[in-house]
Amino acid sequence: MPNIKRLKLLAWYIRSIPREHFNMQIWLYHPMPFVNGRIEKVELGTLGCAIGWATQIPEFNKEGFTFDFVVNDNGAPAYEDNNDNEWCYTYRGWDAVLKFFNISSYDDAYDIFSGWNDRNTPAAVYKRIHQYIKKSVKD
Repeated sequence: MPNIKRLKLLAWYIRSIPREHFNMQIWLYHPMPFVNGRIEKVELGTLGCAIGWATQIPEFNKEGFTFDFVVNDNGAPAYEDNNDNEWCYTYRGWDAVLKFFNISSYDDAYDIFSGWNDRNTPAAVYKRIHQYIKKSVKD
């Protein structure tokens, strides 16, 4: 079962992202340096997809979901999972997305969050998140 609480928070959050700062072809881009994986102030040229913006949600950061530059120079989402408090494992990229939101398949994650969809506005992604939640609750 997906983490519905996290998905609903993300859906609510991305509806507030102006279209000029929303781009489903890139995780997250900011013309100024990031500070500890966070954008200090959204400026002209700041772009991100739904997942890129998810890495900027403070509640998610507290739960280990952040933006990380270890993957490549462009960075990617990362999730530090230490639920058992004995060890910590870091997931990156799409693996982080699946693990953090408890999405069962890459296909489902791509359907919701990839830039390959016809409609890639904050409102369209909001709708896809809620459709996925509704489908998951039925199953």
